[in-house]
Amino acid sequence: MAFDIVTLLNFILNLAIIVVGFLAYMKNRNFVPLYIAMAFVLFSITHLLTLLNLSEQMLYPIIVLRLIGYLMIVFTLYKILVQPNEKKK
Repeated sequence: MAFDIVTLLNFILNLAIIVVGFLAYMKNRNFVPLYIAMAFVLFSITHLLTLLNLSEQMLYPIIVLRLIGYLMIVFTLYKILVQPNEKKK
């Protein structure tokens, strides 16, 4: 398989999202950015496996990791959706 610049770009951007997510969590202890960062860790692993030309051998683990990542994003958004509204002063 030839070098894939799109996968490399996705991998680098995922790393940036992970760093910003962990920094945001450390700043205010809000779990939303932490959950998002954890989901992007899983996406980064799948992109790394693709960059290492292991995507064919690791097809099923990649599918599972991406599925879990997307479910983490859905869970996080759902948690935001069902939060009671805070009254603004």
